Amino acid sequence: MGNRSFVMVSIGSAVSEKIRSLPGDRERFAYFCVLSSELSSFIGLFRYPPKILAFDLGDDVTIAEASHVISELDAAELIQSDPKSGYLRIVDWYAGPNRVKKNASHAEGIIKDYSRERDTAKKLRLGSISEFAISAVEASHNWGPDAEKLQSHLSTFLHREMRDRGEDLLAALRVRQLSASNSSWDWLCGVLPDLCSHGVDTVSTGSRQRVWVHRRAGFKVTAEGIVGMAG
Repeated sequence: MGNRSFVMVSIGSAVSEKIRSLPGDRERFAYFCVLSSELSSFIGLFRYPPKILAFDLGDDVTIAEASHVISELDAAELIQSDPKSGYLRIVDWYAGPNRVKKNASHAEGIIKDYSRERDTAKKLRLGSISEFAISAVEASHNWGPDAEKLQSHLSTFLHREMRDRGEDLLAALRVRQLSASNSSWDWLCGVLPDLCSHGVDTVSTGSRQRVWVHRRAGFKVTAEGIVGMAG
């Protein structure tokens, strides 16, 4: 799908908690520059180095100042950035108006975009893919025949990424596991069995809440986040 000719921003974005946490108006304006840049893509992952942000911000902003602004956006968890490559990804890209649409063709186009960005900074790319995968599976519920088509495309895509990235892909998915419904997570575990059979145990809590214990790191992850060391 390539680059976009328009941008969609959720109502209320300007007063969101993350944006309010930014230190000033320059950083807030910078975030909307990121969202509306002509360089942005349909997967929210693109090259946007400080030199270009400095130009977009105007007012004789230096490259060093623009680099600092990017670090502030990163610290606020609005973006993830890779200073070495100049790439960034917009966090929670698929949670708003850019969520996966109700047809498999849209998701297939997104998968093709990821195939064109294979040389992107690994951490950013895998973070974006994990967010997309969960969003796509969640969106496909109750789609009927189109759900099977989407899941077939997604399964092939994830298997290919697994061959290339292995444990790094599984780790990126696990970071987002609490954003997935039980049925979506079960589907992902069916496609990638090592996702649930290696490194993570399910622990019963006597409620419907899922708690995962990461054996390697020794911590528990719940809906409230990391809550302590696993016993």
